[in-house]
Amino acid sequence: MQENNNQENNVEEIDINHLMQIRRDKLTELQEQGKNPYEITKFNRTNTAGEIKAKYEEFEQKDVTVARKNYCKKNNGKSFFLHNSRF
Repeated sequence: MQENNNQENNVEEIDINHLMQIRRDKLTELQEQGKNPYEITKFNRTNTAGEIKAKYEEFEQKDVTVARKNYCKKNNGKSFFLHNSRF
């Protein structure tokens, strides 16, 4: 029984190490392309979703920029968590 647990832990550790290496390789690739993945950028929205919905006909042929935060809700019995997800 303990042998099975050790094998599962080794497989999980290998998978985690493999994923970490993939992430490091992607980071290196971005940096070689002259991109800074940690750069803070500002996104300028032109309108809110509510404005567009309320005045849809006015915006129908216009280009607009809309931004929002995505949230992940987790309900664990009596506990409720709301996480800010960034995409």
